This record gives sequence, structure tokens and C-alpha cells, in this order.
Amino acid sequence: LNASLTPDTMANNRKTFEFNLIVLGTVSVGKTCIISRFTDNKFIKTYKSSVGVEFKLKSIVLDGSTRADLKIWDTVGQERFQSITRQYYKNSNGIILVYDITDRKSFENLSFWINEVKTYSINSSLSFMLVGNKTDLDTKRVVSTEEGEQFAKKHQLLFKEVSALTG
Repeated sequence: LNASLTPDTMANNRKTFEFNLIVLGTVSVGKTCIISRFTDNKFIKTYKSSVGVEFKLKSIVLDGSTRADLKIWDTVGQERFQSITRQYYKNSNGIILVYDITDRKSFENLSFWINEVKTYSINSSLSFMLVGNKTDLDTKRVVSTEEGEQFAKKHQLLFKEVSALTG
């Protein structure tokens, strides 16, 4: 990922990189839950549809002298808000595409999200990650791990399956 160094880099001999990450996917795939689990180690039990775009911060110490400050943008998956979401592609360093392993349509929509980002982003070196969510519902799975892996390989994406519920 390309990142920018923050002003405190020289002051305390610690390198701090800032990354803007955008989480994209169809409505109800668990984008907000994944972000909440990652940033606060909490699961949101009641579903509340995101409106517009919100963000969370997370700092990660990579080693003794390097830190990554992540600004993770939670986007709404509803089509009527896509013009708002597109504005955030321009300054992003990475894209996290999320689908629900129990929802075939959310998987089929992944190509749409990739095309959206490539059309509206000005960063030609964006990193992408594909995340299949809701592995806790494996008995209801309709998208196999192999399908996710194949899609990721075809589009040169990192790939991981997770459960925001179980962490």
C-alpha cells in the first residue's frame, strides 16, 4: 500500500504511516460489524443500516519503530448513496470488498464494486482484499471457499474468510 508519513515521524524517530481503507459491499454483508470487531473488538448485535459514510480509526504497531494509522471508511451499500461513496475512492490506499457467504447475490456483485473503484479512483496502485463474512453460518453457506479463492486469484486480491460475530 502507498501511504503518507505523518509529521511526528522525525520528532520521535518513529515512522508513522497513514492509510485510508474503504470497506465496500452490498447491503447487509456485515461491513460495519467487521469494522467494529477489528477496531473495538465488539460485535454489533442489532442491525442498523449505515447512512452515507462513517469512519473508525485503528493504530497498529508494526515493529518498535513503525506504526500504521488506519482510517477505515464504512460505506453504505445502497445504490442511491453510491455517488457519495465514490468521492472516497480518490484518496484511498486500499479497498476491502466484503460479501456474505450465505448470500449469492452479494458475491455476484463483487465485479461491480471492483469496476466502480477502478473507474472513480485516481490511485493506480490500490491494494484490494476480498473478505467472505459470516463463516459462523457455515451450514447456510451458498458461496464456497474455493469460489472466493478463485475470484480473488482471478482479480489479484488478497483473500480471507471471517466471522465478525465470533472474531
